[in-house]
Amino acid sequence: MKAISCCEECERCVLRDGSVMAHAVHPVAALQTEYSLLERDPEVDLLPVTRELGIAFVACSPLSRRLLTGTIRREDDLDASDWRRD
Repeated sequence: MKAISCCEECERCVLRDGSVMAHAVHPVAALQTEYSLLERDPEVDLLPVTRELGIAFVACSPLSRRLLTGTIRREDDLDASDWRRD
């Protein structure tokens, strides 16, 4: 195996002190986390680190979990158990 990739659940574990800890153990090829017009947090600390280390950044939910698709127009368009109803 030449490299590994990490998903958004892994993001909290890999970032520490401005570096990707997993990258020090084994090369990380890609890191996937939520990034959209409504979720811009990766621009602050994640994108600069992945750029510096040559790690590909894969945007998860670029349409904000359907909010930017035009299919959700009212709160009633969401399932009763959807966390976005609150």
